[in-house]
Amino acid sequence: MGHTSTGRTVIEEKELINRILGGDKDLYGELVDRHKTGLFQLCLAVLRDPHEAEDAAQVVFIKAYRSLGTFRGGSTFRTWITRIGLNQCKDILRQKSRRKFLSLDFLLEGDHTVPAVLVSNPGMDLPEGPAVTPEMFKTLSEGERKILRLVQEREDLSYEEMGKELGLSLDGVKGRLKRARAKIQLLLKEGLSKGG
Repeated sequence: MGHTSTGRTVIEEKELINRILGGDKDLYGELVDRHKTGLFQLCLAVLRDPHEAEDAAQVVFIKAYRSLGTFRGGSTFRTWITRIGLNQCKDILRQKSRRKFLSLDFLLEGDHTVPAVLVSNPGMDLPEGPAVTPEMFKTLSEGERKILRLVQEREDLSYEEMGKELGLSLDGVKGRLKRARAKIQLLLKEGLSKGG
């Protein structure tokens, strides 16, 4: 055991972990206190969003607690929890990437959700695809525009949830999205054949 400048006894980390594993679960709070700032800073550096970083750090501490029995002490606890933190942040970024930066093919071929980035700004250059112009959106029916606006505002809605919002059946939602995709696909092909 060591001592702080205030004379308070500090439990060595290895002993602290052994005592937690031995049933003194309340001591885990001390382990969290020692590492929460560093872990939050790590998550913030990767995710660049304080709320996401805070949530990620909490998840990491929960995962670390559940896996504490697998910690062998070959590295420091800090190194171990940093690895868990980086993996958690990578998972979050992968999920965000799937949601926000999917290629145009997903809009055209269909999925259970439509990536909001593909409809949020009709004049933007889409990843791996040409631009969808405001004129293209004007050719859609009001219902088709409405469903795409809904996807834009609430990007993770399932077909079922869209149906509830719009008063449509599951088949109605699928049909409306399919028509909107087909029209955009046709317009994009025409635009490409004219040289963009």
